[in-house]
Amino acid sequence: MKINAISLIGLACAMSSPAIAGDTFSITPGKWKSEVTMQMNMVAHGMTMNQPARTTSHEYCMTPEQANMSAKDFAKQINDSSDMGDMQCDVVDVDADPPRLSYALTCTQDGMEMTMENEFTMSADGKSGTGDGTITFEGSGMKMNGTTKTVQTFLGDC
Repeated sequence: MKINAISLIGLACAMSSPAIAGDTFSITPGKWKSEVTMQMNMVAHGMTMNQPARTTSHEYCMTPEQANMSAKDFAKQINDSSDMGDMQCDVVDVDADPPRLSYALTCTQDGMEMTMENEFTMSADGKSGTGDGTITFEGSGMKMNGTTKTVQTFLGDC
C-alpha cells in the first residue's frame, strides 16, 4: 500500500453547493483542487516512529454524469477513483447531514486491515470545504495511527 494513496480522503467532497436534498448531493461539475495533510505515527516490532506531517495536492474534474449521486454512491466514487493498489476497500457508515458528509472505509490487503473515518463540511458559498479524518492500520507486526486534514477548492471549468 502506498501511504500517499490515502489522499483519496481529499476527494471526500467536491460538493459546490451546501444544498443537499435527503442523501443526494448536488455537485457542481468542474475542476477542483484537493490538498491533504497527513500525520502518521507507527509502531513496528517495538519501535515507535513519528513521521512528519506531509501535504499532497492535486487537481481533478467532477463530470456532469457524477453531479447527482447519493451519499453512499459519492463515498463509493471516492473509493473507486483512488489508487489503493491491491488493497480492497468497502465504504461503510455513510451519513449526510447538510452541509456535512461523514463516512468510513475498511480496507484489507495480505492480512493487514486499515480503517479510515472522515468528516467533511462545505462552506456556506459552496466553493470550498474542509475535512478531518483518522486512519488506523494494523498487521504484519506493525500498527499505524494517523490524522488527515483536507481542503477542497472549486477552480472552475475543466
